[in-house]
Amino acid sequence: ETRLLERLRQNPSEVALSDSLYELACYYNKNRRSDLAMKVMMTLMDHSEGPEEQAFCYMSLGQIAEQNGQSALAIEHYSQGLRLQPKAALAAYYLHNNMASCLNAERKYREGERYCRAAIEIDSARASAFKNLGISLQGQGDLIGAAWAYAEASRVDPSDMKTLRLLRRTAAEEPKVLSPLIHALFYSSTADN
Repeated sequence: ETRLLERLRQNPSEVALSDSLYELACYYNKNRRSDLAMKVMMTLMDHSEGPEEQAFCYMSLGQIAEQNGQSALAIEHYSQGLRLQPKAALAAYYLHNNMASCLNAERKYREGERYCRAAIEIDSARASAFKNLGISLQGQGDLIGAAWAYAEASRVDPSDMKTLRLLRRTAAEEPKVLSPLIHALFYSSTADN
């Protein structure tokens, strides 16, 4: 913390200032001082150059709020970031995916589904949006759709045991219908690897 604060005092360039502020926010967040992390992120937003950097700041603020169990606040931050329509795929993906996760936590599954599908369109090589889509679909009672989404998430990231547990639980709800389907989906998609 002292090293990071000293770097800020040395009157650095705008780029170095942004980097230092971001590192300081990460430091505070890792050390469970999210109130300070959020204040530093807001300062960083004041020094950001354009909507791309601001969208990234809103994404970070949303993640901090989400880590603290503040879904409603996280949704506000993600909404503000999405209004900026970031072009950078990473920020756009996480704004959509994390928004979906928060909406699922609030039991707003239909809204969450829309954001999951947008995240998947941005980057289908990431498992998280597929997993969140499964949660959205399962929350709406679409067990077959949920099983497909969990199978896709498992195909993209076979090491994610949480997704595999969700897939197994979903199959257990309707074993006669879903077990053969999951077997076909999972084994046909993993055979490609």
